[in-house]
Formats: sequence, C-alpha cells, structure tokens
Amino acid sequence: MRDRKELEQHLVDTIQKIRRKRSDINDIKLYLAEKHDVMAGTVQEIINNPEEKLPKLEVRELFLITEQVFMKSGVLEINPEKYFTNVEAKSAHTYSESIKREDFDFPITFTNATVVGNAAYMVTMSVQTINKLIESQLLGYDFELQREAKFIRQKDNSIRIQPTLNKKNVEEI
Repeated sequence: MRDRKELEQHLVDTIQKIRRKRSDINDIKLYLAEKHDVMAGTVQEIINNPEEKLPKLEVRELFLITEQVFMKSGVLEINPEKYFTNVEAKSAHTYSESIKREDFDFPITFTNATVVGNAAYMVTMSVQTINKLIESQLLGYDFELQREAKFIRQKDNSIRIQPTLNKKNVEEI
C-alpha cells in the first residue's frame, strides 16, 4: 500500500462531502453487506467518524471503503488504483468480515505428521479443519500450480472456482 496517511486524509474529506447523500451511503452499506458481510452499523460508524475509524481498518477493509466511496463520489484523489496493489485489491475482493480467525489457537499443532522430504511433511486432517483454514485465509489453493479448475456460474451470476476431482484417484490415495 502506498501512502496510507494521504489516502486517509483524502478519504475523510470525501466522506464529509457525501455523508448527507443517503442513497449513496445506503448503496455502499448494501454492497458491503451483500458481498463482504460488513454490517451496516460498521459502515455507518466509519461514515460518522472517519478520522477515528479509518486508521484502525485493516488494508482490505480500507480498500473496500475507498473503492465504494470513489465509485459514489468520483473524486480522483481517492482512486484505489493509485494507492493499492493488484494483490491487495484481489485480496480485498475475496474478503468477508464474517470470517474470524479466533477459531484457531496458535500455534496450530497437527498430530500424525510424517516426514516426506527435506522440511516437507504430510499430515492427515479432517475436511472441516481444511475448510476452516481456507475460510480464514490461512490455507490457500493455487489453481495455476496444483490442479485444473471448473468454473461454476452461481445463481447471482458470480463465478465460483472449484478444483476438478477424479474420485478414482481420491479413493486410491
């Protein structure tokens, strides 16, 4: 992220200008609630007191607020492309406030670990544990490196990527 303090100052000024436009604020709340599970009250707190709340946001949350305020205001000084990298933008678009990392106590200890190479281990774990790790973004899946993917269009026209599984190979393993 480039120059967070400058972005925060421009964002405070812009929020002050649009805070009275209820339709714009409601659109921002609705989008963030539907796409990223950010509660309307959280957004309203940021709108009401941006000087105090913006510095406390993590980068992904700051990106989402910046993006929405930019789309509603059109103020070029807060263009997210000017302040955030593509990786930060991509990470923010997959962000969901409902995912909490508190479910895990660190360090995570796995039993039955087998050494399979130099600093490489094999661990058996439940699907539920894997799902929790993926949801809390502690475990990632890179489709370009690991396996081909199926692109599934959802009812809301969003696209979900799912790894291709061969049941015969899974049973064999």
